[in-house]
Amino acid sequence: MKWFKHETTARHSEKLAALEHKTGLEGYGFYFKTLEIVAGLMDDSDKCQAEFSPTSWARQTNISTKKWLYLAQCCSEVGLMTVQRGSDVVSVEIPKLLKRRDNYTKNLQV
Repeated sequence: MKWFKHETTARHSEKLAALEHKTGLEGYGFYFKTLEIVAGLMDDSDKCQAEFSPTSWARQTNISTKKWLYLAQCCSEVGLMTVQRGSDVVSVEIPKLLKRRDNYTKNLQV
């Protein structure tokens, strides 16, 4: 996916407001950076998930692994994403991206 729709009123959603209340702007920025990472891996399938090691996730979001795990857990608790932690990999799924996906790639295929 080349881009995703970002509503100008996103900050007013209950889930994002709850995240921001708990984590401040850091959580808000973390959420949208994570959206970018997951969306960047989406293709024409409905897979809206990414799997990386905790260290790799942290590196991609420019924060410590401990902070990444905390913010991911906060996002999961408010219902913004599903986070599943394995022995050496963390899977993040954001189904809402399917509603926000662009039609750029699809239009190129036509």
